[in-house]
Amino acid sequence: MTADLFYIVLFVTTFGSIAWICVMLLQHVLKLKVPFSLCSIMMGFYLILFFNPKLKLIAENQNWIYPFQVSSGIWAAGLGVFACSFVIRYVHAALIVRNYESCREKSVGSILRNCAVHVGLKRLPEILYGNLKDPACTILIGHPKIILSKRIADQLTKQELAVILTHELIHIKRGHLLLQNCFNLIVCIHWFNPIVWLARHEFSVSCEMDCDRNVFKSMPELSASAYANLMLKMLELALPNKQDAANAMGTLDFVLARQRFQSILVPDSAVKKCCSMILSLGIVAAVLCGSLSGSKSYFNSSSVENAGNVQIERSADHESH
Repeated sequence: MTADLFYIVLFVTTFGSIAWICVMLLQHVLKLKVPFSLCSIMMGFYLILFFNPKLKLIAENQNWIYPFQVSSGIWAAGLGVFACSFVIRYVHAALIVRNYESCREKSVGSILRNCAVHVGLKRLPEILYGNLKDPACTILIGHPKIILSKRIADQLTKQELAVILTHELIHIKRGHLLLQNCFNLIVCIHWFNPIVWLARHEFSVSCEMDCDRNVFKSMPELSASAYANLMLKMLELALPNKQDAANAMGTLDFVLARQRFQSILVPDSAVKKCCSMILSLGIVAAVLCGSLSGSKSYFNSSSVENAGNVQIERSADHESH
């Protein structure tokens, strides 16, 4: 059973990696932004097996079966270790959040309700004050919760706080938290594949940039320069000590910040958006066709036919006797 699962994982991780290598080439080499919806679809190549029916997983009597079973045992052990680590981190985060103070300020609650109306989110998340390196974050423990840094929130204007809360509400509205948890599951399953770890980071960047684009839709009065300046202000406020400037990118990853600033200040033209959509759909179609075609040679199609032939031969021998 473990060997069969590992056999499937090897097939899935190959085509999932092909899809995400193409995504990274588009975004970092051709400078085209893959739509978030298509990034979510490509995540499915790591979870769903697309193969031709009536195929058997592993052919019998192969001389590589024993070492393959050893490898599958190592994979299963790694899967258990990474799954346990994520569960421990989740439980640890839940215990920490229980000690956070609930935000009872009416002004903050009013801003949150107004932002939720513009975003189109009916169920309001709870706002907690906690000790954070970042100004704000959203966490999915039971129900989504927005965690604010009390020290930083007190230094923001109402308009700035509205922008931050809108950004976090869009994370909830767009399902980013659930999808990122799905990618954590993918990392557990494909822990041996370094491309999966890069793909998870790429998907996280895609979530942030998707939020940035939707912030402008929810707040049309917000200018690109004002939003970029607010991001810089958040970076500065996240440093309690000016001497920590050398470690600033520990708070806001440099690559992520650069990509977000470029996306905000230099939006793509209609032609680039069209090219990105066409190429992204082409990647999805090509990987899907490749998976269906490749399964014919990867899985054992002859074993099903041979089994039928053997049964016919046995019936013929029985009749002749």
